[in-house]
Amino acid sequence: MRNKNFINKIAITGLIGSGKSTVGLILTKKGINFISTDELAKQAIIPPSTGYHKLLKLMGPEYLTKDHFFDTSKIAKEAFQNGSLLKQIEDIIHPIIQDLMRKKNQELLFSGQHSVFYEVPLLFEKKWEPFFDTYVVIAIDPAKQMKHLKKNRTIDIKDIKNRMRFQMSQEKKIKKANYVIWNNSSLTDLEKQVFSLINLIGVC
Repeated sequence: MRNKNFINKIAITGLIGSGKSTVGLILTKKGINFISTDELAKQAIIPPSTGYHKLLKLMGPEYLTKDHFFDTSKIAKEAFQNGSLLKQIEDIIHPIIQDLMRKKNQELLFSGQHSVFYEVPLLFEKKWEPFFDTYVVIAIDPAKQMKHLKKNRTIDIKDIKNRMRFQMSQEKKIKKANYVIWNNSSLTDLEKQVFSLINLIGVC
């Protein structure tokens, strides 16, 4: 019998370009709770929040758009070239993201939900495992990964390589995973694997 006070928090992770967001779309279309921590990061720095003012003090007004929101693409490009700056940004944003996750979990429990998927790109690298009950790695062959990145990303190859410097190897991620989904074939095949996982975990 399912514990009514428990929510299964499932983390989806994987390399950049592996297909995490595509899996999220599949889950969302199926009516399953899916939350991107990248979206939570954006919420964490919306003006006039505390996160906004802390980041503004760190980065300066030159990283704001005309509407006084942060240009997150510009910040990301700078941060992934500077590990020290990236850590300072994460020290501001990550605690806020974690608080937002806790609130969301409570909201879902209150509404009678018992499962939620989170997209967490750096789950293992940032040691966020304790926040989740299940870890799912979306794995992909390197050639297909680069094909995805060139097709779907607006950032250039140099920026992609800068980001990948901060990611654990796929082999290490797989060793830490509870489940692995391989995204080397068609969208239909990916959907089948996601639906099998849902049934296996017992998501509701």
